[in-house]
Amino acid sequence: MNYLKNMKTFVEHLNTWFSMYEKKLIQYPVKTARDAHEIFIELDHALSPENLHCDGEISLVEANKKYWKLHKLGIQLIRKGFKPASKWSEFTNYKRVSGKVLNIHTKELV
Repeated sequence: MNYLKNMKTFVEHLNTWFSMYEKKLIQYPVKTARDAHEIFIELDHALSPENLHCDGEISLVEANKKYWKLHKLGIQLIRKGFKPASKWSEFTNYKRVSGKVLNIHTKELV
């Protein structure tokens, strides 16, 4: 899970896969809505139960650590002013308010 260390390593990880499929690479630091959109999509895929738990190959503790690292990356994008690509995204409950991120359901700042 070294690729979850920070946004830069996550983007490098994604670009490795994107280059194999000849997709346009994501620039770091993330500055465009297109790049943020691609990252949100990949974060949502990574947060699906089967991917999060590596098809049952990792413990619940490891899955929780992985969840919070992925979650932190999504929050970083929201903090920069980007919005999730889909209304079904894991991150649709969050919005940027005065430079901070608010969970609109719990009304807590993240």
